[in-house]
Amino acid sequence: MRWKTSSKVACLSCLLLVQLGCRSRPKPKQDFPAEVVPNTELAPEELPPEQAKGGAGAANAANAKGAPPSLCQLGTGSGFMLGEPGRTSADADDAVELPFGVDLGGVMSAYGGFAVGALVPVGKSLEAQVVWVPAAANRGISVALGSVHGGGPAPELALNSEVLLVAIPDTDAAGKTLRLASVSAANLKPVVHFGEELAVGRDDSDAFSLASVHNQTLLVWDDFDKKAKPKGHSVIRGISFSPTTIDKPGQPFLISPPFLDAQAPRLVARGDAFWLVWAASEGIEKAPPRAIPSDENSATPEETHLVDAERRYLQVVLLDGAGKPLGKPLNISEPSGQVLAYDCSVDAAGALIVAFRNEAAPGVERETIEVVRVLPDGSVRRRSLPGAWEPGAPDLLLDSGRKPALLQLLVGDEAGGARLSEALTEDVNPAFSNEPALARSRVLGINQGRVLLAQPRGRALQLRSATCGAAQKSEMAK
Repeated sequence: MRWKTSSKVACLSCLLLVQLGCRSRPKPKQDFPAEVVPNTELAPEELPPEQAKGGAGAANAANAKGAPPSLCQLGTGSGFMLGEPGRTSADADDAVELPFGVDLGGVMSAYGGFAVGALVPVGKSLEAQVVWVPAAANRGISVALGSVHGGGPAPELALNSEVLLVAIPDTDAAGKTLRLASVSAANLKPVVHFGEELAVGRDDSDAFSLASVHNQTLLVWDDFDKKAKPKGHSVIRGISFSPTTIDKPGQPFLISPPFLDAQAPRLVARGDAFWLVWAASEGIEKAPPRAIPSDENSATPEETHLVDAERRYLQVVLLDGAGKPLGKPLNISEPSGQVLAYDCSVDAAGALIVAFRNEAAPGVERETIEVVRVLPDGSVRRRSLPGAWEPGAPDLLLDSGRKPALLQLLVGDEAGGARLSEALTEDVNPAFSNEPALARSRVLGINQGRVLLAQPRGRALQLRSATCGAAQKSEMAK
């Protein structure tokens, strides 16, 4: 079974095909929350405090009782519109416009603001772009990287020696490809240079990841290897290059153990090395049976397996700057579980932080978020955060512009709101504040307390900013 990364919120049958990914992400992916429809069947005691007792006023009352106050405030201005919204009303004489909208990929802090990889509808085709917006998101510069085919994920980015390196997914007659490119000075007068186009297989997986340490960049992807023993399965391959070698990056090499079914890789830079996370699979396990009446006799139930579940668990390995493993993979989730989505980052100490939900069974979600901290010495520390969270993985937001870097955890609740931890530390459970400014938006990244948000506007996306924490206090003092 292969996974896709186009959405974090979908129906159960889609979730079992979803590809894992950590957002730098981003995780690769269109996952805007739907409008919330009040559910009158819930009792007041089952709702979050602010919903059960009267909205914003109750939220302020909850804050007065000890919950952290809101950290974020939406910035002024209309932001930057990426793409064209399209027609606002149906036209019977015209066919439905395709593709439907902008899709976003890698997001990172660069040139005093944010660089975003995007797929943008241009006419009836899709164009890969790198978009730079300042921290206030009041304007933007789009750099065209050519048309792509197949509607795969958006480009991923890495910053190497002040040059943006880009991996652009595409397809040709031979299968899936990843084209390398570099963009210099994206916020001034961008200069684009295209490099090698790598063949990455004919399977249905779109998972890949890109990261840089010092002057070296590593690109990894999963590939179904028909020759793998004991039977064909997915493996993780990689290739290393720099801004001066994107034309001839060398030959791809195998990173995952040859006998392991490994999928959905994600890279995180750490000093002069990389953390690499992937999902390992142990094959198909029958879903718990459900008794339903048979056609012949409605009084006689029969057991029917609704969905087969593939056990998936997370592993991590530390790589050197060239992409070579420095040890054996470590399990960071239970092999008997089923991890459908995850996010990962590093903290100020260089430890790897992974946040995920471990599904107990198809259609049954635990009311916990799992947070794992992996140290360079191989020690793994796990903890669970109970709460009424929305389905899917939480977001880890690393503000590397602050010194020391600040890592925050963003989660959605069942009422459609957003909850943010002010800091994610090793020994203290995060205290979540209610953040209306971040609700119903896709949170893309954070830079010195400025959060980049995306909101759908027809086929387009509106990029806006919010100020959080110390940045919010600074703005209010002006």
